[in-house]
Amino acid sequence: MTRPTSAPLQGVALLTYFALLPYVIWTKWSLASRVSHGWILRDALSGLALFWILFVALVVAYLLQMRHRRSVPRNGLAWVAGGILTLLPFLLSSSAGAQTIARPVAPVTASVSAPASSVTSTRHGDLAQLPLALLAVSRRRRLSAHSSSTGDSEAEDFSDLDPQLLARLCEVLPSDLGGVVEVGEEISLVPPSLEDDPLVCTLLTSPSSRGIVVSYARPGGVLHVDEPVSVSSLERRIHPLHRGDVVVVHSVEEAWRALALRSVETRVVVVLRPSTDPDLLARVVRVTTDAPAPAKDVRVELLRPLPLVSGLEEPFVPTLRRRCVEMVAYLALHPGEPVTGERLRTRVLANAQIDASRATLANTATSVRRSLGARHGEWRLAPVGPSGLYELSGVQLDVADFHLLVAEARRSEEPYDLLVRALRLVQGEPLASVLKGYEWFRFEGHLAQLQREGELAALALVDLALERGQPEVALWALRQGLLIDPESPRLLEELERAPRLSPLRSHPEISDQGREVAGRWALERFGPRPEGRESPES
Repeated sequence: MTRPTSAPLQGVALLTYFALLPYVIWTKWSLASRVSHGWILRDALSGLALFWILFVALVVAYLLQMRHRRSVPRNGLAWVAGGILTLLPFLLSSSAGAQTIARPVAPVTASVSAPASSVTSTRHGDLAQLPLALLAVSRRRRLSAHSSSTGDSEAEDFSDLDPQLLARLCEVLPSDLGGVVEVGEEISLVPPSLEDDPLVCTLLTSPSSRGIVVSYARPGGVLHVDEPVSVSSLERRIHPLHRGDVVVVHSVEEAWRALALRSVETRVVVVLRPSTDPDLLARVVRVTTDAPAPAKDVRVELLRPLPLVSGLEEPFVPTLRRRCVEMVAYLALHPGEPVTGERLRTRVLANAQIDASRATLANTATSVRRSLGARHGEWRLAPVGPSGLYELSGVQLDVADFHLLVAEARRSEEPYDLLVRALRLVQGEPLASVLKGYEWFRFEGHLAQLQREGELAALALVDLALERGQPEVALWALRQGLLIDPESPRLLEELERAPRLSPLRSHPEISDQGREVAGRWALERFGPRPEGRESPES
């Protein structure tokens, strides 16, 4: 069955069958003692009991796989395990809430407790309710610390909020130590995550046209906050996203005391004025009002046999790496052009003429967004709005640089250096070692345009180099052009007529730009000769 409803139908059937199986075994076991050949019935019931135990073991195995965010087959067992994982926070919330005890703290310390209901089921998934959901965490903390007769009525004010929004927020936030990101409507599309690692966040008032600006941090990271910075103010604005609490302190001594007295490892200590002690800095969250550090440059390289994306905040998910690289390359080749999810599923992420599913697209986009990170407080892969469009920004592309340099060389009166810079970007035959995917690179015309301009740049540099008396540069330009288009008849014809190289110069102090340009290709392709290797004898 390949219909979308096949997994739920299988799951309901399996759940019904194995829920009734213990009752059948229990009732029929006593009947075996009153009939002839009862041992045959008992053996059959024993086999059914082992079958039921195997079912429970498989469900537990699926639960562990899903709990650690590993992929599982989409079948009825996975549907049953997902339902149990969704209901699990309900079962834990009552027992966790009953064990919460308000403890007296020092006057300079503020304790913020995260309720277990922060990862329960969803009723309203709107992004606009995220600030209220975070506010509910602080309200519940104050009610638990100052219980009164009005506590129940105040708690009911937030009964209609979506507590699962916080679990979804954990999923969309990057896994680094801290930063500032923009959260959009895609938060309602990702599955919730039960976060065990300590994680705190706060909302910033920075203007945003796409969503809500969130600052987050883990122990060892830096939490960017708005003014004012005080213990009482941060107590209301810092929210835990894990099953634990937050302690806000002012000085280093109070931070060490809070770390020494904490009863659980999930308590996060936020300190306003930390020292330079590396041991302390690795255990606490620092607070700053400074702007976030500039993000690393992310660059996509397609002018090489295997495509490469460098400057990532974190590696792509291993099982989705090929799709992630191809998705980033496609969006980078369409700058300023919002791309529909349907085009990505059918043109980019398809495999063996089979379109990718919406779940594959959502998982790939989530991995790409987290790996690319944010730039100036905005995701490089913009949050997906109600229209379902994907747009990339802040990513460099070597193909774009090549086309821009060739276009600038056409308009320049001295195009020599521009053409050299353009052809130096070529590190091998583009996408020659790719085994699957990237069909769009050919049928959308990107390869034809690249080969056309590569041939133009190579032939133009050959003419300029020969005019300057630099046959080395001319030969190098032809080699670089043939990497882009190995079957170009004009380049092959020019290569046959290429003049002989100049003799080795006898005066090293004489500067020769042509020799320097052409001589670098061997180092770039093969690297320096290892020390100690003897030259081959003639």
